[in-house]
Amino acid sequence: MNCPELNRAGQFTTTRARRLKVVAALAICLITTGAAALLTRAVREMSADSSSLPWNLPLVDVDGAVHHPGETGCRALAFVFVTTRCPISNRAIPELNRLAREFASRGIELYGVHVDRSVTRKAAAAHRDEFDVQFPVLLDEAGLILQRLQPTHTPQAIVVDPQGTVLYSGAIDDRHVSPARGSRPVENAWLREALADIADGRRVSVPHTTPIGCCVEPPKPAEQPAAVTYTRHIAPIFQAHCIVCHREGDVGPFPLDTYAEVVRHAEQIRTVVADRTMPPWKPAAGSPHFRDDLRLSPQQIALVDAWTAAGKVEGDPDDLPPPRCFPQGWRLGPPDLVLELPEAFAVPADGPDIYQYFVLPTGLTTDRLVQAVDFQPGNAQVVHHAGFWFDQSGDAREHDEATPAPGYTNFGGPGLAQWIGLGNWTPGTTPQRLPPLTGRLVPAGSDLVLQVHYHPSGKAESDKPRVGLYFAPPEACELVGEIAIGDMKLKIPAGQKGHVHRASYELPVDTRLLDVYPHMHLLGKEIRATAHLPDGSHRDLIHVTNWDYAWQPRYAFCQPLELPRGTRIDLECVYDNSADNPFASNTKPRNVYWGEGSDDEMGLVYFQVLPANPQDFDRLTSDNLSYYKRTLRDFWRAYQARMANARTTGRTPQFRAR
Repeated sequence: MNCPELNRAGQFTTTRARRLKVVAALAICLITTGAAALLTRAVREMSADSSSLPWNLPLVDVDGAVHHPGETGCRALAFVFVTTRCPISNRAIPELNRLAREFASRGIELYGVHVDRSVTRKAAAAHRDEFDVQFPVLLDEAGLILQRLQPTHTPQAIVVDPQGTVLYSGAIDDRHVSPARGSRPVENAWLREALADIADGRRVSVPHTTPIGCCVEPPKPAEQPAAVTYTRHIAPIFQAHCIVCHREGDVGPFPLDTYAEVVRHAEQIRTVVADRTMPPWKPAAGSPHFRDDLRLSPQQIALVDAWTAAGKVEGDPDDLPPPRCFPQGWRLGPPDLVLELPEAFAVPADGPDIYQYFVLPTGLTTDRLVQAVDFQPGNAQVVHHAGFWFDQSGDAREHDEATPAPGYTNFGGPGLAQWIGLGNWTPGTTPQRLPPLTGRLVPAGSDLVLQVHYHPSGKAESDKPRVGLYFAPPEACELVGEIAIGDMKLKIPAGQKGHVHRASYELPVDTRLLDVYPHMHLLGKEIRATAHLPDGSHRDLIHVTNWDYAWQPRYAFCQPLELPRGTRIDLECVYDNSADNPFASNTKPRNVYWGEGSDDEMGLVYFQVLPANPQDFDRLTSDNLSYYKRTLRDFWRAYQARMANARTTGRTPQFRAR
């Protein structure tokens, strides 16, 4: 099998194309008037939502390789608009190759973007090979990048920061004065100078020049929309967003990597894509840009709908992207320590989902800093997600020894008084290393507590998962901590459909947030965290409008969020404790309070954090611990008051302490 993401890796200036990411192919046009109107409306929605900038969506190049521009915290993205037949565009390629190599290590990603919508993927790839293009080239099938940046010529360069601000627009250099004349020695290397300014943190001295080259031809007024086809429009979407899970041997119930397989499930796909059940992605528009964003854009949803409605046309084979390849084994390379269950866990054929906690002794004789965790299910067909904690108290071992099967069951968390959280694994996500020379402290003699969420498959199954730990290098000395925000004085009155519960916490030091992990139980409907800065501005940190207890991963920010001392983080949780909530564990609503049981509730948000000044680590973590202890005291006071009231009235309190 030809694997462009692996075989052509040496021609790319970064390793991003080889990472497992869910990606999107951008589509060209729709086939019906109604679908075309939907696309137009979707474009307006995207333009209004900065979190859905075209380069915040995963992009696919002419090889079918996956790119997620800006996800690793680059300073800027340079888009150079090209065609296969413009001589000035072709003559610029050697200089663009040099710029791509030079500035990749300085935080700037360079992409070519084809403006000729008639060029096939095969022709674009042949042009890339002929001219030895050494940077990723995109087709931009839907024209979303073109619409956003509106180039007028090829080879025009437009440089933006990840938020969409144009930093430079214009010519590569001044070697050409008009398309009809020859070239001259370069006196002004405008693009190079702009990239150098950006890389050095300076304001671009010349932010705009007049591009020289071939005009970008607008569509003809009477031009009819081309048919949506599988090879041109749909295959890149499924190859990027779906087959990371829907391929042989992975967690998806059926593969979606061929035309025949997609056609076989087209109507079902159309339904779950339209209601955003698939691909599963919970953060709402307006949330920050997270890694491994699984969303489909409104344009892609419209394309799937139009393609299915129009008869599922296969299309030109020359437009079909090469098959996507996935690394075998551990995705970050061989781990420093692999932990595995000594025996397989039996998953019954039927029954409710299982949240099983396995206790795996690390055998560590010294404290270590862990920089990343990876997970390999033994049987992907029954594994929904996994979570990781470290326990040095021995409580997890006691829970495990009290049950005959491997591990123990608990709802809402590992059931430990204290733990160190190390994130989650969910299908389609890539394990992320913490920043260089940092790590989470894992004490000597601690146990890894592995939570696995199982869903029965209809037949008896078994699973023997493995966990890989990656240690920070010996010179690493900066500790990553975790803070939690919540208020345990929670009471959700029986019958209330939209009960709102709030909590706040003020940062005692300048802090960098690395990720966010929201948590509620079965009554949860919506959760939102917002940072209010001392200057009066605010930043959304996470907003989930359709909470699902079965889908609660940890979301890693593409770039750490810098928040100054005095920032107040507000948490707002919305619950449905009415008889209309199908997920409620009690058919007859009752008052619900804070607790770990399935018929209790929670409302928390966790952040992995780095203080801006490493000297402030103890101050940040001890302050948050004091905050936690205060809300815990409030919780026990409320619980004791309910117990006293129960003794007075003779009623059993509707609460279970754990």
